[in-house]
Amino acid sequence: MKYWSYSRSRLFKYCPRAYYYRYLLRNSDEAHRARVLGNLTTLQMAAGGAVDFVISRTLAAWRDKGELKTDLDEVGERLIRRIIAESPHTVDAMRNCDQDAPKYDRHLPPLASDFYNIDLGAEFTERMVTRVMQCLHTFEQGEIWERLRGFGCSTWGPLVQVDLERMPFFTLNRCIRVSAAYDFALKLDSTVHIVDWKAGLHSERALRDASDQLTVYGLWAAAEYRVPIETVRTQAVWLSEGAPIWNPQPLNPDLASETVDRIQQEVAEEQTRLIPVRNPDSNVVSYEVDPSAYPPNPSTSRCLECPFRKLCPAGQVECAHVSTPRASRTTPDKLLTQSSR
Repeated sequence: MKYWSYSRSRLFKYCPRAYYYRYLLRNSDEAHRARVLGNLTTLQMAAGGAVDFVISRTLAAWRDKGELKTDLDEVGERLIRRIIAESPHTVDAMRNCDQDAPKYDRHLPPLASDFYNIDLGAEFTERMVTRVMQCLHTFEQGEIWERLRGFGCSTWGPLVQVDLERMPFFTLNRCIRVSAAYDFALKLDSTVHIVDWKAGLHSERALRDASDQLTVYGLWAAAEYRVPIETVRTQAVWLSEGAPIWNPQPLNPDLASETVDRIQQEVAEEQTRLIPVRNPDSNVVSYEVDPSAYPPNPSTSRCLECPFRKLCPAGQVECAHVSTPRASRTTPDKLLTQSSR
């Protein structure tokens, strides 16, 4: 079985060497260190994760207990501040990557900025806290949450963060397993709706990324609910700006077809980068990975908070000029906001 996900595809485009460290490195001390470092995240990603976590728990409380949680902005503020406060302690425990990764709540991830001694600055940190609070206030007070309650919980699909131990997926050509980490799904009569909460900033690039991502989730919905692709509706809900309204749009069949072709092409290209090795005794073919097929794509904005910089010579060289990051107070808006949201 071959594997594909939107996040895998995006990481390969972002930096093939980071992709290699996260998904392909196996059975070595370096692979163990990569697994440990792979737990690191950015403050932007942690903020988005905090928003998703609070919303998922809010949805579950309504569905399971009829409990309407309030003051979500305060709940989110406590969570993101706890992430910030506990990250240095987790990072201290994982400094030596030769040891096992310390145990921590997966909703309280360690921050790459702490591991690599990057001073994000109080202003930037507070901006991320404010973004979490704003997004959750928008969700709680907005039309969309009211509509979801009005549709009735019987229309809701599984809540990924609450109900499922494994990521939802669908299968292409009986051999490609495509993951679909959607945020919310519901079925209304003859249509299926996929909603994705967005805590990042609204931009042309973000819109393109959201369209690509939701197309994958829409393909999952068509397969999971066994409905024609034309009956699937998707919506990215931008919580950090304005007051979004309920406005799911039909999935573009042409874009869906192009996405299927792209997935198949990327998986086929991945196979060409693997080296087949046949065991002469068992005649079983296994595959080895050539790191040179996954070259680094260094830039300061990419490498500064990359979790794998400790393993990557190119990333270390790229960031060598930021010799004392905490003292230099490098402007995070310029260097960090290009990270994944």
